[in-house]
Order: sequence, then C-alpha cells, then structure tokens
Amino acid sequence: MPDHHAFLNAAPDALITPLAEMAEQNGFDVQRLGQTCKIAAPLGHVTFVRRGAGAEVTFSAGSDAELQVLMDLYAQRIEGYGFEAAMTWDSPRGPVPLNQRIAHVAGSRQISPNFVRLRLEGDFTAFLPQDAGLHFRFLFGPGGADWPTLDHRGVTQWPGGPGAWHRPVYTVREISTAGDWVDVDIALHAGGRASDWCRDARSGTEIAVTGPNGGALRKAAWLGLIGDETALPVIYRMLGAAPDHTRGKAILFLRDDSDAQQIELPGGVDLHIERMHLADPVEAVAELKPDQDDFYMFFAAERTQVGRARALFRERGYPSRAFTAASYWTAPSS
Repeated sequence: MPDHHAFLNAAPDALITPLAEMAEQNGFDVQRLGQTCKIAAPLGHVTFVRRGAGAEVTFSAGSDAELQVLMDLYAQRIEGYGFEAAMTWDSPRGPVPLNQRIAHVAGSRQISPNFVRLRLEGDFTAFLPQDAGLHFRFLFGPGGADWPTLDHRGVTQWPGGPGAWHRPVYTVREISTAGDWVDVDIALHAGGRASDWCRDARSGTEIAVTGPNGGALRKAAWLGLIGDETALPVIYRMLGAAPDHTRGKAILFLRDDSDAQQIELPGGVDLHIERMHLADPVEAVAELKPDQDDFYMFFAAERTQVGRARALFRERGYPSRAFTAASYWTAPSS
C-alpha cells in the first residue's frame, strides 16, 4: 500500500480534532487509540501518531492515484485550518503527480452520428487491475500552461490555479492487455471543450490525463443499468465484462438511435434504447425489478436526475452497496 509522510510541528489536537470531526460527520470511520488517531475515507487513511509536542502523519491508499488525490485533499484542509506552516513533508518521488500520465493520440474515428472513438497511447498499466477505477480525467488548462507538477510536499500544483483547468471525466472503453493503450468514446456537443479538442486532435497530439478514478467493474447475478449518452461507454463496458449467465435490464437514452453500438450482451440481459429528451430516465428506475438477491443497480445522467434516482433506490430499500447513482453532467442554470 503506497504511503507518504509528514510531521506536524504543533499541538496536534488542534488539527486532529476538526479533521476527525469532519470525517465522522461525513460518515467515515475514525479510530482513536492512545496516541494514535486514524481517519478512514474512501480514498485511503490518514494516521496521526503523537510524538512529543507534534505528530507523525501518514497518508496511505490502495494505489498511487488514490494516494495523490488523498494528499491533495488533506493538504488543502490542513492549509484551510492554518497549519501548513507547521508541517514538514517528505520529498515527493518525482516532479509529476502520481495519478497523472502523458498520453498521445494514436487514432480517431467517427463510430456513430454523435460519438468519436479515440485511441490513446501511454502507460495505462494502473488501469489493468480488476479493482482499478474505470474512469480518468482529461486535463485542459489555460492557454500556454504547462502540465501540473508536484511541489516540495508532493502536492499537485495547477498552473493558473485549479479553477483554471477543465477536467472532464471519461470511461476507459477498452484497454490493451499490456496497458499501453486505451480506447475512449466521446459524445460530441457543440461548444464543448472536450468535443472541440477531439475534433482537432491528430495522431501524435499530446494530452495529460489523471486516474484511475471512480468505481471498479461491478458484477452481480442481476444487473439493472440506466443512463443517458454520457453513461453509454461505462454501461457497455460493464455489459461486456459481465458473465454470460448474468440476467438483468439495461436502458439507454440517446439523441440518435444510431448511437447504439453493436455489442455482445450476456444471454439474460435485455437492452432497450429510448430517445433522449423525450423521456425521463428517472421514470425507468421503476422498470428495474431484480429477481434474485445478488443484484446491482447503476444510474448515471444529469445531476438533478441522479438525485431523484438515488432517492428512489433508497425508498425501495436497496442497500447502498447495491446501487450507484452518478452525476456525469450538469444542466446549465436558466
């Protein structure tokens, strides 16, 4: 398990207490034992061990990518509480964020009226493990900016500030067995920064990406999958990886029926295509009726729709481990 260390040269409880309380309010586990306080979070753990007037701090996670995000998050919180000047950090492993890699466009082709498939070449071996996240972020910075680097703490520094960067999330549609290339399907939208970049990308075009992030492949005896076109790549990835005996139902809401790709479905899964903007994806949740105890539900669409879908899953009494409701885009406010 990768980790990174720092030392707090100040009265530790003044920092540990608010961080622990924040974690508990968010529903995360906090363990207090003697001189040790361990804060658990989905990304990993932060452990404080009191030493004299200070404390050793250890950040640990299941992967380099998760470790980088965890460190960036807690560095921001530590600074927010006014303790950055009291921290002595270990030197980073190198100049590049642990979750960042440079890729190059190897090819691009239109696969349907509204989708382009890009092949990116680079070191994607971190995406190969079964428990790796399925997603990554493209990094689009302000004009002329260099790619992000690490500072003396090992924390990501964003030229122009984090807010100057557009970091859309995409799904690894397919990955080579060697992890040296990935395919990504991009839904094209007029005026979208990723869409414009995709249209202009040529063989050899350089792009930085971060990841893996997001959930890993989920398998169950019964799958219920609902999404609009932004969720098409991840739903097809899940269906393609599901064993042939899997049962269930998948419903996609698309701008154009021709965007529905030809894929080989598990024998017991039905796939339905609906027209986007003519139906409400949330209403389709009622059509998911698992016929066995081992099931998994997935819903991904616009942010407000996701909130309603999540509420419906909870009203039906589904345990949180049995469903995911993910926001993939936000409608502009009127």
